[in-house]
Amino acid sequence: SLERIDALGLAAEHGARVVLTAAGEAGMPEGTDERVTNASRMVEAALDMGIPVGDIFIDPLVFPVSVDKVFGLHCLDAICELRGKFGADIHITGGLSNVSFGVPARKMINDVFIILAVEAGADSGIVDPVSSGLNEVFRLHRDSLPYRLAEGQVSKMLSNGIGDGSLCCSGGPGFDTVAWVNVLPELVDGLSDRWSHGHAPPVL
Repeated sequence: SLERIDALGLAAEHGARVVLTAAGEAGMPEGTDERVTNASRMVEAALDMGIPVGDIFIDPLVFPVSVDKVFGLHCLDAICELRGKFGADIHITGGLSNVSFGVPARKMINDVFIILAVEAGADSGIVDPVSSGLNEVFRLHRDSLPYRLAEGQVSKMLSNGIGDGSLCCSGGPGFDTVAWVNVLPELVDGLSDRWSHGHAPPVL
């Protein structure tokens, strides 16, 4: 990150690959523009130190949509802009499952976000290969995935008595699942707007 930009010199000295985050000098980015600006500064610094573009992985930082539903879109837009700016040789990665932290139906959100991130330009990621097997993810029926899974997962949680607010998705107190009946469709609808309707993306 920009807080530790001097560490690039050590990586260049030893010929190491680097993961460059979009964090700023004083904290986390607040939107797409800050992500692109911060990451671009890191990439340019790495290139100036002689690190090959193919050894650079950009992490635009995935934040939980449980905090703000636009966080997923900020990251996707940043991925798209960074891919367009730096071309096909650079790598774009990130903790993709961060997007679903604190919400029910995590697998559904994660699977959707993996597809969207790849379509936006990501070519790697930190994912749970057991929960979200990539071959399985990319075979999903994309037109019906969001609402069918949202409806099925939420209905299952409600039928299991979780919707009274006594449990959160991780088993702790204070999460009102009923509220997510309204939030999930809107969230997934917003993410779906980023989908193209061409061929399925390649497996990572």
